[in-house]
This record gives sequence, C-alpha cells and structure tokens, in this order.
Amino acid sequence: NRVDWTLMLGQSECTYIFGLTVFWIFRESKEQHWKDAAVKAKEAMHGWTKSSKWNFEHKFFLLDAEENFCDGNFAQAKMLYEKAIKSAKEHRFVNGEALACELAGYFYLELGEKTRAKEYLVKAHERYVMWGALGKAAALNQEIERNL
Repeated sequence: NRVDWTLMLGQSECTYIFGLTVFWIFRESKEQHWKDAAVKAKEAMHGWTKSSKWNFEHKFFLLDAEENFCDGNFAQAKMLYEKAIKSAKEHRFVNGEALACELAGYFYLELGEKTRAKEYLVKAHERYVMWGALGKAAALNQEIERNL
C-alpha cells in the first residue's frame, strides 16, 4: 500500500537522523541512555535494510560506523564509513554520500588525521553542491577553511 510505504519512509528518515544525533550526543556526554537510544535506531534501520537494501543499506552502515566510533573500534568504523559511502554512491543517494563523507571527515578529525579529514570533508562539500544543498556546502566550506 502506497500510504504505508510513505509512512515507513518518513519514520525511517526520522529514526536515522535521531540515531546519528544521539550517537553524537553520547560521544559528548558519555550518558549511556543516549547510546541505548541510538542502538535501537540502528537496529530498526537494520530491519528496514532487510526489506529494501536500496533505500536503507547506506544508512545502516553509517549508523554502525558511528556506533563503532563511540566504542573506540576505529578500524571497524573506518571500514563502515567506506561501506556507507560506497552504498550511497551505488544506490545514487548523493545526499547520503555527502553525509557519510562529512561524518567520516569529522571522525578522522577527531583522530587527529587532518589530511584524511580534509579529503572527506572536501568530498562531502562536492556532493552537497552536486545535490543542490548550496547553503550546507557553503557552511561546510567555511568550517574546512577554519579548521583545516
């Protein structure tokens, strides 16, 4: 049913953004309830990925990368950021590719790998421009100039 599919897409997008947000809050606060909420969002995304790999796989990989970042599993996180970027690109989600590149860039910045961080953030900027998110691209460009 078309209405059910539309509602599921809306709910999944909210769950995805919520999960990314609360993984970030957990990294800043170290309050376990934030991580627990993010893991639930990741688990929900995993379920949706089983029903539509095309729409959800890159989102699941990105949530999984963020969880591994939180847990200090940096090698696994690196691999998952790459998988998220690749999946978004393969499935033609330019916005998903941009966001995965941006978060990978912040990940590398946090690790002190400024050259690698800049590569990902510049790629994110390019994808945001390609997608038409010019305001976001301009804001990211300013951040790159300030921090790298």
